[in-house]
Amino acid sequence: MKIMVDRNELEKRLTQARKGKLIEFCIVPSQFDSGRLNPALLHIGTVYNDGSYEDLESIYEFRRLQLVDDF
Repeated sequence: MKIMVDRNELEKRLTQARKGKLIEFCIVPSQFDSGRLNPALLHIGTVYNDGSYEDLESIYEFRRLQLVDDF
């Protein structure tokens, strides 16, 4: 599975994780909840040298609206 995210958002999260020992990336696929589509997201966290974990939040999948002519 792959996901496309905004580069600036990813760089911002990676800057927050700079002092961490490990970086966790988790792709959560898009899903329907109560009839509403929630886009896929990339969840990011970091583990520090002392073993503590910091949740760096998620970045939603980049989607571009395309209009399709119906002939």
